[in-house]
Amino acid sequence: TRLSAAERANGVSAERERLSREIHDTLAQGFTSVLSLGRAASAALARGEVGLAQERLALIERAAADNLREARLIVAELTPGHLQSRTLIEAIERLVTTLAREGQLPVTLQVVGEPVTLDASAEVLALRAAQECLANARRHASAETVTVTVDFSPADRVVLTITDDGVGFDPSTPSRGFGLDGMRARADEIGGSVTFTSSPGGGTSVRVEVPR
Repeated sequence: TRLSAAERANGVSAERERLSREIHDTLAQGFTSVLSLGRAASAALARGEVGLAQERLALIERAAADNLREARLIVAELTPGHLQSRTLIEAIERLVTTLAREGQLPVTLQVVGEPVTLDASAEVLALRAAQECLANARRHASAETVTVTVDFSPADRVVLTITDDGVGFDPSTPSRGFGLDGMRARADEIGGSVTFTSSPGGGTSVRVEVPR
């Protein structure tokens, strides 16, 4: 029937959108990290810094292994690999540590209140938002400092805030990229919200609220 066909088409469209978000939020960022590390390793070799080049190659191997694991999890429709056997805070700490090891972005993590376990979809949104904002700060913002705050103190929600002191942008710009759209789509699905403030030269702050 036409109704069944329409429902199938809607299901296919939703699945394509989900996979597009997953690929953008994980694999594309992972490959960007691999490319960046590869360039750093080549530059270190050119300077004769063999030890540093070996460190970068080890990070490339780890990033590639993480990406492979993420790809398998996406296909299996499981939660992100960073959340497997980890709490949300532990997963975000791993992101911060990885960036520090790569020497690409100085990030400070602050936790307010007593951490609690959230619904899987809420934790996925929070982790993906942290990944996306940190990737944007690394690639586009030219930030010197970034602060990630996870606030568990509200009774009915958890608030994730990512603030950088980078170049910022004009919020009235028609297109702000697929990443922000993807975050908002995820938030709408679970009754959360994504808001941001930014200005040219004034840095950027992204606030993500997810229900408990």
